[in-house]
Amino acid sequence: MAGKFILKRVRTGKFRFHLHSANGQVIATSKAYETKAAAMRGVESVRTNAPDADVDDQTGKPAGATKTARAGTKATVVKALERDWEQTKADLPGLEGKNLRQDVSNTLKQAAGKEQTPPKSKPNPSR
Repeated sequence: MAGKFILKRVRTGKFRFHLHSANGQVIATSKAYETKAAAMRGVESVRTNAPDADVDDQTGKPAGATKTARAGTKATVVKALERDWEQTKADLPGLEGKNLRQDVSNTLKQAAGKEQTPPKSKPNPSR
């Protein structure tokens, strides 16, 4: 039996998915999404983009180095996700967002530090 995604509506009315392993254990939990469609895009993003994800093993580094690396990574991830959310709002009817030309590929590269994250109000460069 393969793993599976379980999509649920939570108490706040938002949507969240959990990725379960073949033995039923929860191995990943998503953020809360405003719409079911947005949550399904999150599922597809994980399904499409995670198979080749690298593992950054920081277990052998000194404790201070690990904390510094994590702090920088969190800030990078937050910036990328903020841009992703702004783009999602621009893509959905009824929500006011700014078109930043942000797609899943940009979000993943920016969160991983492989692509520079532009300032909040500036769109990604055209390709």
